[in-house]
Amino acid sequence: MLLLITVGLLFAAQWYLVGATNRLVNTGLVVASTAAVIGLLWTAAAMTAVTLHLDSARKDGSDQVAVLVQARFAAVQARADETLTLVVRGNGQSYQTDYLTAANRLGGRDGSQGLLGQARAMATDPSVQTALDNAIRAQQAWMTVHRRIRDADDAGQYNQAVQASIGASASSSGTLFADLDHNLVSALDTARTAFNRQASAADSALILLRPGLIVIAVLIGVASGWGIWQRFREYW
Repeated sequence: MLLLITVGLLFAAQWYLVGATNRLVNTGLVVASTAAVIGLLWTAAAMTAVTLHLDSARKDGSDQVAVLVQARFAAVQARADETLTLVVRGNGQSYQTDYLTAANRLGGRDGSQGLLGQARAMATDPSVQTALDNAIRAQQAWMTVHRRIRDADDAGQYNQAVQASIGASASSSGTLFADLDHNLVSALDTARTAFNRQASAADSALILLRPGLIVIAVLIGVASGWGIWQRFREYW
């Protein structure tokens, strides 16, 4: 705004001098006006770049991070509730209810909706998309295993239920949860990196602008003073 006012004043001053002195060009004021216009265009370009980088930082970074953090929290909560249903042996209905709430929040009914579906729809980076695709598959498989755990536990097959929950096989819910969490962390790291990169780029767009505007301000002042001085000398 200050630069825009300065440009206006400089052109007004030149217009006045043209009428008062019949001199079409005042070199000092022309230099000052040119410097002011350059400063104005430079500022506009820098602020546009900052806006674009910050918008990318939000869409590719912070917005996705917020959803992914919530998804990871829901996954941890679901895993804790699933484990507690087995720990209390026959008295875990409240934990099962909490599990269903957390699992539905995480992936919806089929594992591809909820927070995972929201994060997948927001993803712009191919590596984040791949990580979330893997996370969704792990969630879907986990939901299937969880139903087997509950069926086994309800049928009195406690040892089989525990093995399906904490066993070392690739199909245990513990392994599938670890796979889900690993992919969520991978997506989070990529989104955070994107945010930091875009935020850094936004800051870089202003690095040269700050000292540049100081130099331009000094140039405007010196050139304007010199131009007006030249006109005053003609009357001495």
